[in-house]
Amino acid sequence: MKNVKAVVFDLDGVIVDSERLYEEAGEIVVRKRGVSKKITKKILASLKGRRLADIWSYLKDEFDLHDTVSDLASEHSSEFFRLVNTKLRMMKGSGIFIEKIKDSYKLALTTSGSLEYVQRLRKKFPGVKSFNCVVTGNEVKKGKPDPEPYIITCKKLGVKPKETIVIEDTPNGVRSAKAAGCICIAVTFTFAKKQLKEADYIADSFNEVKKILGVMNGN
Repeated sequence: MKNVKAVVFDLDGVIVDSERLYEEAGEIVVRKRGVSKKITKKILASLKGRRLADIWSYLKDEFDLHDTVSDLASEHSSEFFRLVNTKLRMMKGSGIFIEKIKDSYKLALTTSGSLEYVQRLRKKFPGVKSFNCVVTGNEVKKGKPDPEPYIITCKKLGVKPKETIVIEDTPNGVRSAKAAGCICIAVTFTFAKKQLKEADYIADSFNEVKKILGVMNGN
């Protein structure tokens, strides 16, 4: 396949090692309300890749929280940004990979996170400035696993979904990309291969992603 024109990245768990910080911030918000029940791994897995408002809509019911979804999401963001400032790191190989392909493809970032979050990361990590367009959770009516985020991204880039590679790390993200008609490479940074089997390709590192792109373009 030689007609790939764009590479679209999910953000959390693909470019930055932020999933553990999201979880830590969520636990802080729940504990502040005196909830002894833990957010289980099963619950966390089902929510990964979703927008913050969707996550807290679920957790509000699960833990019988009396705050509004908006207030819970806002508090989570504050705790998360505090952790980002001190603990956030790039995923291994992500910055180098972006630098290597930025002149060969249109690049986009499609995240369930907020525009404020992306703006903070652009200041912290210069490589995040390399994208031709960014689509955040603020811009969509339905978040992942709905296809809307990637449909909007392709329209912004001016490419067809079938010309677009999406790099994702969660089942919800893979489903979103595939439902939009994109080609999906899933990286095993957050979930095991068996949980990402809906993707077209699965890679354990950005070196493997680079090889897959090379094969697809006949290199």
